[in-house]
Amino acid sequence: INWFWQASYPGSGADMHTDLTRTLTGYETAYTEELDELSGLPQHTLAVKTHWPSLKYFYEGDRTPSPEFLPRFWKDVLDTDSKKNRYDPRQYASRVLLLLRHPIDSIPSYFNNIYEEDNGMDGHSTHAPLEAWVGWRDYNFNVQLMSWVNHTRYWLDLYPDQDSRYVSSYESITSSKDEKRGKKSALQLARFLRQTSGVDTALLDIADDVACTWHQVVVDARGGTQRSTNANGGQYVRPYDASHLNRMEEELAKMKLEYGSKYQDVADIMRVYLQMLREKRKTEITVGENR
Repeated sequence: INWFWQASYPGSGADMHTDLTRTLTGYETAYTEELDELSGLPQHTLAVKTHWPSLKYFYEGDRTPSPEFLPRFWKDVLDTDSKKNRYDPRQYASRVLLLLRHPIDSIPSYFNNIYEEDNGMDGHSTHAPLEAWVGWRDYNFNVQLMSWVNHTRYWLDLYPDQDSRYVSSYESITSSKDEKRGKKSALQLARFLRQTSGVDTALLDIADDVACTWHQVVVDARGGTQRSTNANGGQYVRPYDASHLNRMEEELAKMKLEYGSKYQDVADIMRVYLQMLREKRKTEITVGENR
């Protein structure tokens, strides 16, 4: 099987997406950030999940790298011909599935992962306390927003040919309120999977079976993968102040302008993300706003 990368910023729902891929095809998926692990992939591996080049893996002990580190890091990473790059993903797989989730949700989801790890909790079990989120948000927001932006740019630039990549959005694939939208995303995923050399599964050719599998994995089972406990009790909320929303809007608009004219799928996603920000402004509760 000619496996493909499944790339995502941390907190974007990659585990759910790999569950759907496995269930649709019966093939294995793997996770790695180190090249020496690729040689040990199971024979029937279809996809390899990676968060490269998000900042998660490039500093130990302190999740907030120095200001001097960041410009140098992104300059080297976004220059795909730089010898300082850890690797060129194209040498190992000719296709990528890029999974996007709005930074307004993926950044706090990633923080929940950090909180669970730091406190010895099971993954996907607990929402961090509100005050912990506010403190981390104010200190890390710009770093993480640019990590999301540059991660997205990196994979779009590496795989510009739309025949070699598929861009999926968490919001579409998990759209249980609008099941038509969710099923459409599942069928688009199935089409991408069918184009993978070596994959032979009749399930992908039957639209009703794909839709049924999507409902089973995403809608029915999703409740078991959601964090059920709020560390501070009460309603789960992850607020932003106006400056955070403005920065997100600025970067998403740049992304839409830069890639939207070339890639309709990216343009559509960025258009939805900008609309989500407009809706967020109407309902946002300001907590811990910087003065």
